[in-house]
Amino acid sequence: MSPLSHRQGLGVAALGVLVFTPDALAMRMVGIDPWALAFFRGVIGGVILLSGCGWAYGAGLFQAIRSTGRWGVLLALLEGASTVLFCLSIAWTSVANAMLAFAATPLLAALMARAFLGERVQPATWAAIGAVGIGLGIVAAGAWGEGGTSIKGVAAGLLSALTIGAFFVLLRRLKAGSAAPLVGVGWLMGAALALPFATFEPMDQTQTVWLFVTGGLILPAAITLVSWGSRFIPAAEASMLTLMEVVTGPLLVWAVLGENPGAATLAGGAVIFTTLAAHAGWRLRTAPRMDGGAAA
Repeated sequence: MSPLSHRQGLGVAALGVLVFTPDALAMRMVGIDPWALAFFRGVIGGVILLSGCGWAYGAGLFQAIRSTGRWGVLLALLEGASTVLFCLSIAWTSVANAMLAFAATPLLAALMARAFLGERVQPATWAAIGAVGIGLGIVAAGAWGEGGTSIKGVAAGLLSALTIGAFFVLLRRLKAGSAAPLVGVGWLMGAALALPFATFEPMDQTQTVWLFVTGGLILPAAITLVSWGSRFIPAAEASMLTLMEVVTGPLLVWAVLGENPGAATLAGGAVIFTTLAAHAGWRLRTAPRMDGGAAA
């Protein structure tokens, strides 16, 4: 990996995370039924991403999707389910709670890689998993005190993290190439999953604009940038970059809409953010010694 490609990858991935930052705010501004939001985001994002893949792959796009077989269908389902669950989480609890629950993705993926791929989990990762569990417990306790809908939102966020973690583990197991076509198909499948539960109501022009911003601009652009940039940087650096969104997304919603996360979320979030940042930093320092095959 040349220094130039590393710098380029870091810059592109960081740009992707910055593009993601206003996504939760845009979803809030749409303000429609969460199932309908998941449907529209899936359709708009899926069509745009697959159109971009069609431009990149040309006539080989269908074969690229078909070559993954039944495992590709499972990968797409996992991606689609994750996007729907994230929409529900954003609707049912605070943005901060939803983002913190989703932040557990890399550690959940490490657990699944241990269970299904036999990858060794380092002691530091076990410690991080335990600490994040404590932080999520604090967040969940605060959500429980706010009522049943909020705790459902935290649960949906954790399920979203679990499904996307499973997506990454299966992708690694299959040693698949670019996942972009499967992600696009997955978003369309997520729209199909959400459709039977959606309640559609008329939207004004402002809501329509925000809907296109979240589904047509932020979602495909951020995924493309982060996916491309992450190919040129260590996984630990990519993990640290994604922590930017965990902090800046809720802060933006707080500043614009006055959505105060609450004391429990701030306390639990401090535990989770500090743990994930420390763990990513540890992985970055020890990566050269772990290239022999030890997992996170």
